[in-house]
Amino acid sequence: MAIRMKMLRAISLMAVLTSVLVLLLTGCNDRPPMLTIKGGKQSVLVKQGTYSWRYLTRHVIADSPDPANMIKLPDEATRLAPGTELSLLFGRQPKKMMLSRWEGQKELGQEPLDKNSYTLPTEPGTYLYSIRAEWRQGSSMYAFAVRVE
Repeated sequence: MAIRMKMLRAISLMAVLTSVLVLLLTGCNDRPPMLTIKGGKQSVLVKQGTYSWRYLTRHVIADSPDPANMIKLPDEATRLAPGTELSLLFGRQPKKMMLSRWEGQKELGQEPLDKNSYTLPTEPGTYLYSIRAEWRQGSSMYAFAVRVE
């Protein structure tokens, strides 16, 4: 009987350890996935901003400045051709994404992103953007700038 109890405890422990391992390997993390943006073959500088994220029994909230104070213009704006299609690549696909354009510290408007791409304007200029992405575990904001020329 004692051997049977030891075996049941060992099986229970293995099940718990396997569950934890599966959580770790499937992308559960203590912060939101990073965003990579490509314009053709060129990488766009992206900075992660404010986020709220639940992980196991923890809830992490991190605050950041607005996009205008996160990205140094024009130095950190990535130069791209007019009308370039940006590919938005997350470590894990969000349930919802919103794109905002900024002028200084003023948000000019928001639009939902239904796919993982966005086409830049054809008008030359420097454009500052933020993307808010949402997952079951929480949300995160990302900022980037492009110089269309």
